[in-house]
Amino acid sequence: MIRLLICFIMLIFTICYAHAWPEKTITMVVPLAPGNGTDIVARILAEELSNKFKVKVIVENRVGASTTIGTNHVINSPADGYTLLFTSPSLVGAIHTLKSTKYKIEKDLIPITIVAETPFVLAVSSTKFKSVKDLIEYGVKNEVSYGTIGYGGSTHFASAQFADATGIKTIAIPYKGTQDSLTDLMMDRVEFMFTPMQATKHLYDGGKINILGVISKNRSKILVTVPTFKELGLSSVNLNFWVGLFVAKNTNQDIVKTLSDAVEEIKQSKSFINKIETIGAESYESMTNKQFLDFLKEENDTYMMLKTKTGIEAQ
Repeated sequence: MIRLLICFIMLIFTICYAHAWPEKTITMVVPLAPGNGTDIVARILAEELSNKFKVKVIVENRVGASTTIGTNHVINSPADGYTLLFTSPSLVGAIHTLKSTKYKIEKDLIPITIVAETPFVLAVSSTKFKSVKDLIEYGVKNEVSYGTIGYGGSTHFASAQFADATGIKTIAIPYKGTQDSLTDLMMDRVEFMFTPMQATKHLYDGGKINILGVISKNRSKILVTVPTFKELGLSSVNLNFWVGLFVAKNTNQDIVKTLSDAVEEIKQSKSFINKIETIGAESYESMTNKQFLDFLKEENDTYMMLKTKTGIEAQ
């Protein structure tokens, strides 16, 4: 009888707690450096969530180990909805390329939704290559270096996919953050890199880098002169870049629903759409937690295949 009473009290407490959420500051963990494409969209979403929930939503960058430090921090945080994970396909890539990665997405996280999608662009310095053809002709004869954000992340896989499709000889140079890699790109310390558009558009506009190609079905509205890889005859260079939101496993389902509903509403708002479109991103279609999980299973298969095809080794 006492055990039943205790269980009943705990149930009532859980229900009341969930209905009160959120009532304090929410931390959105981004496992990448400030200024990265993922970080830029995270800050836009955090502002929108803060306005909607009337509580502070802060972005905290926990960088390192190809995003796994930030991911593990969220997994090991209390499952109370106050610590969120905002991340990219590197969440999947790290599973296949870092031997130290212990987490399993389905076991340790609840996927909320894909928030936005933005095309990868092929960026080079403003002086060395004027076209993808120039880069390929040079890279077939000479080893070229490319920058990646960490080892085994989405930027690494996109570059390796490009190298495999074109037959160029390459060496990967991993960086902790986008800004460091772009600085070296501008100074010709690395020859090229694939990066989300929002991280590079301002440098392209300022004439500091060239963007030679974009991975998307159609040309970008804000880069209308840049061809797609399909137009360039390289349709096999097709890796997508998305950013999505997660919470720790065992988070109360009422909290999950409240958060999911709020983000889906924000994704359809003019305010959010206008902000991310100016940086080259697009709001992602509405989806359920289950649909996101199914999508992640497909992504896992894609990255597993690419790892085998491109020869990226686990470290």
